[in-house]
Amino acid sequence: MPSLMPPVPRGRGSSAAPSDNRSPSPQRMVLHYAVEGGARDDLCSDLAHRSGLTKSRIKQALSKGAVWIKRPKGRRRRVRRATTRLHSGDRIEFYYDAAILARQPPASECIDDHRCFSVWYKPAVTRYRAVCYEAALDRTVVEIRLETGRRHQLRRHFDAIGHPVLGDPRYGDGNQDPSGLQLWASSLAFTCPQCRRVHVYTRLPALAAGDRTDVIRNDRPGETHS
Repeated sequence: MPSLMPPVPRGRGSSAAPSDNRSPSPQRMVLHYAVEGGARDDLCSDLAHRSGLTKSRIKQALSKGAVWIKRPKGRRRRVRRATTRLHSGDRIEFYYDAAILARQPPASECIDDHRCFSVWYKPAVTRYRAVCYEAALDRTVVEIRLETGRRHQLRRHFDAIGHPVLGDPRYGDGNQDPSGLQLWASSLAFTCPQCRRVHVYTRLPALAAGDRTDVIRNDRPGETHS
């Protein structure tokens, strides 16, 4: 499992420590530094110089949101322009992960393109499984996993197959419920971009878990993501 590898600093103002065994083309790195002195190069050139990565890789990382900038009198913000000029006092954060940057979204297709609008086909994917069925109420608890996400995707998909979400005021007929929409985000999982630990937050709805509605934090706190 590859470890998080700090870059070798190559310019003034870098707060990263040097590494004697850095690979020529690192797969991961986190670089935080402050720009010192007068006006510097453009952001792409400066990051390439400090990280050892090619400018093409830096531009790819910029376009996909891997770089943040905090100016002395401004807010921290994401920056995507390779030609952004750097000035003294700028603080730069660079999060590079070759595997993540190489990922491609599901293929989309432009159906029609006009000056004022364009029409696209984007594949709208929902996977689900039945958890339990309550015959007396004729309702089923399902567990859903989204592969893509769009506005009202779950509600539209289940209405389309004849099983609208209980309590949905917009999609479906005969599915009213006094408690409101019975749609529950039961878990959130993500990998911390700095420590690479997997964090999992879970809360089960009472319908699926009985009285177990407690919040479980960090179900797998020791697990790391390669």
